[in-house]
Amino acid sequence: MLNLKIYGIRHHGPGSARNLLAALQAQQPDVLLLEHPADTQAALKQATTPGLTPPVALLVYNPKDFQQAAYYPFAAFSPEWVALQYAAQCGIPVEAVDLPAGLQFKLTVSDTLDFSDTSDPAQAEWYKDPIGQIAALAGYADSEGWWDALLERQATGSGVFEAVEEMVMVLRESAPFPPSAETLLREAHMRLRIHEATEKGYTNMAVVCGAWHAPALRQGVSAQDRKLLKGRKSVKTKAVWIPWTYERLAFGSGYRAGVISPAWYALLFEYAGQSAQQWMARVAQLMRAEDWDTSTAHVVEAIRLAQALAALRRHETPGVEELEEAALTVFFQGDVQWLNLVRRRLIIGEAMGAVPASLPVVPLVHDLEQDIRRLRLSKEYQSLGEVLKHLDLRIDSHRQISSLLYRLLLLDVPWGTRLNQPDTVLSTFRESWRLRWLPDYTMRLVQAGVWGNTVADAARQRTLDQCRRSDQLPELAALTMQVLHAALPEVIPALLQKLAELAAPARDIHLLMAALPSLVHIVRYGNVRQTDTSAVRHLVQQFVPRIALGFPAACLQLDEEPAQDLFHKMWNTQHHIALLNDPELMTTWQQALAGVIQAEGAHPLLKGGATRICFDRQVFGTEEASRYFALALSPGFDPAFSSRWVEGFLHGSGLLLIHHPPLWHLLDNWVSSLPEAAFRQALPLLRRAFSAFSGPERQKMLALAAKAPDAGYSETAMPEIVLNEERLSIIAPMLTLLLDTPVETVGTHADTLHSAQ
Repeated sequence: MLNLKIYGIRHHGPGSARNLLAALQAQQPDVLLLEHPADTQAALKQATTPGLTPPVALLVYNPKDFQQAAYYPFAAFSPEWVALQYAAQCGIPVEAVDLPAGLQFKLTVSDTLDFSDTSDPAQAEWYKDPIGQIAALAGYADSEGWWDALLERQATGSGVFEAVEEMVMVLRESAPFPPSAETLLREAHMRLRIHEATEKGYTNMAVVCGAWHAPALRQGVSAQDRKLLKGRKSVKTKAVWIPWTYERLAFGSGYRAGVISPAWYALLFEYAGQSAQQWMARVAQLMRAEDWDTSTAHVVEAIRLAQALAALRRHETPGVEELEEAALTVFFQGDVQWLNLVRRRLIIGEAMGAVPASLPVVPLVHDLEQDIRRLRLSKEYQSLGEVLKHLDLRIDSHRQISSLLYRLLLLDVPWGTRLNQPDTVLSTFRESWRLRWLPDYTMRLVQAGVWGNTVADAARQRTLDQCRRSDQLPELAALTMQVLHAALPEVIPALLQKLAELAAPARDIHLLMAALPSLVHIVRYGNVRQTDTSAVRHLVQQFVPRIALGFPAACLQLDEEPAQDLFHKMWNTQHHIALLNDPELMTTWQQALAGVIQAEGAHPLLKGGATRICFDRQVFGTEEASRYFALALSPGFDPAFSSRWVEGFLHGSGLLLIHHPPLWHLLDNWVSSLPEAAFRQALPLLRRAFSAFSGPERQKMLALAAKAPDAGYSETAMPEIVLNEERLSIIAPMLTLLLDTPVETVGTHADTLHSAQ
């Protein structure tokens, strides 16, 4: 006689897991039928492999189309995981009975129709949370809180599965519409597999499935079921185990059967009736580790408060809400900031699973793991949080780590994020990375496996493919720099050839200016990685003259937004040409800037910026700069024109005005002479220009503005510097080296310091 037991569980429910284990021990079935894709059955047999530590997930994918993939996570408190462990201990066979993932990947849009798209809001709400109808009757906001309070936290009897099945049956009968085609297909497949199990001679079967499917599996297999499944196409799939995390398991991760509080559920499963006490004790441990004054009395009082809150809300045991409120009151005195730390550590949790090396993985993942062990990055790879990694590229192993991280970026696996160096760090051989491995990156590595079986080969082939498909100069230039950092010299010739092909007909100097910084960085810093950059230098020597030739014309008749964009590109180009330390290229660029200064139709922001660059590079002196300044501030120009010119000229630093009194005098007189209406027009632009200056610079300018108009504006008004000859002799050799000027007498010292200012 057939004894069929159907256990409707909640995925990742600790109460469901405890009840399921007790029910299985009482039934002692001869076969376990699990709601899981049928094509994962071989992988499920590996669930008891030594070293496979939850949380883990089964990654099922189509090796011919990596867009078709699905994750099936397991935690220690997942009923499915508990059932697999029980079956292994008792030697019971396990059959995966759900619709194969390969068939699910082939379902059409109509098969997976989401009834939440219905025009009836009530029907849409019903579809999203059908058990919420019962929860609402019990006074709960949603089914999550109701199910947690009744079935996960508190002890339940042996009849819980029958009660849940009866409840779901009533809900399904009262549904405003039939199940989706996907649900009908899955349930038909499960009924068919149950029937096949009976034909194999099993008589004491246990079926573990989601509670929503339990009533439907009571029905025997029908001709309609076979008709639904007949002719359905499937694809071949592969399945591998990958580490998972509590953070990914949380409901916020987007997984459809996630849980809000994995760490709390782990306590519920492990400690059952003592979960609240265990949780409060861990809060105290966490606070003590953070140097927070916490005693045993705090723990006792917090537990009492949580239990009192649960009783007021008619709960048998405290839940997350009561525990949080009690901890916030007793431990933190209302400071929500500390509660955020507790939520991250003790409610969501920071656990990460492990997969032993004995289980099969795709070759690319295997190669990466070998590199990680070889470069001693296992700690960073297994870390749950962000890890800061500082590299010194003069050390061979550090250079290899940097190359590995860049290769992964080329494969769209951003394990590492390169941090910008602070201004105080001037060396080019240091890098800082923020490392954090996410479980999703394993899927990206599986996808990247089409390019090669090693990280280096895959990065090389994928980059060559990008090179063939790309037709944007800036994109290719940035890619070239990444390839250089990734130590893939074989790819450089193809990239340079494509860059030269694109640059030859290019007339848009905006694209050339956008591509130049990456190429300059390769030329300037490539030797740190021991890479030959002569071919890149040749390309740069072609770029700069073409930029210089077209730049003056590009500055003509521009609106504000394009002018602002070109202004930043101009300064960026100036900075990178200066890095090349090539006098010929710098002269060519300065001639282009001189053309902008003289052009009548050039935007004033660009004219002022070009004047400032030429003055800084000593193309002309203070006298000529003052003449340009006076011309820009002359009454013949609109105040808005003059203000934008001043903004461009003063870009970056206000020291220019402080140390060149004639320029300050010109600006002060111009502002003083403006009529009120013109002053109001110019004020916002001037305020924007001066807002970028540092606090000390603005204070100095205020002091200058407070002086009488005829006080302190001449060239000879510089304050006298009295120098101590004995003390100065100590630093004279260093001054000579830095200023490239012999320092011999006190008078010479003063002149040198004046000129340096």
